[in-house]
Amino acid sequence: MANSVDIWVGKFKSKKYFVSYLADTYGDDDRQPISHFAADQGETFYDHDFIESTFVKVPYDLAELFAGLSYSKSYFESAKAKIEEFGIDDANVVILSFDEGIASPRSATGDHYQLEYIGSFPFDSASGPVGESEESDVRNLKVMGGKTVWFE
Repeated sequence: MANSVDIWVGKFKSKKYFVSYLADTYGDDDRQPISHFAADQGETFYDHDFIESTFVKVPYDLAELFAGLSYSKSYFESAKAKIEEFGIDDANVVILSFDEGIASPRSATGDHYQLEYIGSFPFDSASGPVGESEESDVRNLKVMGGKTVWFE
């Protein structure tokens, strides 16, 4: 599906664990996953241009968690409803994969984290973020055909 975003929402023990989870680990063997996130998704590689993530120390509400994320005005309400349906109330991370960057997205759990795949949502590349981010740490941004990308 073109113009779709896969969304994971979760809880990480600390920013250190989150950064480590997404960190690239290159080796001599191309069959080894590029990151812990890739391994959890059954992938060996993904294009970083299609991945965006954020860590928030203390989210006060879901709008703050999604603040600053690309095109979030267009999918926030649908994602919020799904998060509430899942009963997730203490998330501090969001990972986005645009335009089917991950072939078979799934939830994952480890010693220091729990990550729920909440689904795929259409997005409008002409929309902006749901709000301005003050605490989030956006790691990767997708640039789409010369469209405006929001970042701090």
